[in-house]
Amino acid sequence: ELPDGVFAVIFDKNEMEATGYAQCMADYLNKRVFVVEFFKTDKNPPARWTPDGVLEIRAEKAKVMESLENAESLMKPCEGDDKTVWVPVRAAFRYVTIAPWTRIPVITKTLVLNPIISCLAGGRNK
Repeated sequence: ELPDGVFAVIFDKNEMEATGYAQCMADYLNKRVFVVEFFKTDKNPPARWTPDGVLEIRAEKAKVMESLENAESLMKPCEGDDKTVWVPVRAAFRYVTIAPWTRIPVITKTLVLNPIISCLAGGRNK
């Protein structure tokens, strides 16, 4: 069973292409899709994984409130910032191409489209 949460595209290059994927998802799902940079060298990444495999993203609280009916019960505060929150991701498109296995686990509760196993098996990143 998928966790409650938002939809997202996580990426580490080519923001224009990533936003295109997000717009296609948004059109198909009729939902907001968050676009999140997830760089290998980021000291304070805007995405993280819970111990049980749920992707969480840092997002503007107002946008999360607009996106989910049950937002209040899902949001976690960001330390030192009352305008952003951590929110779980129900499904994400992975456009992380530079050593994605350093940031994305093989087994997740969040549905990851373009899963990491394809990279580990020797397939292309897309």
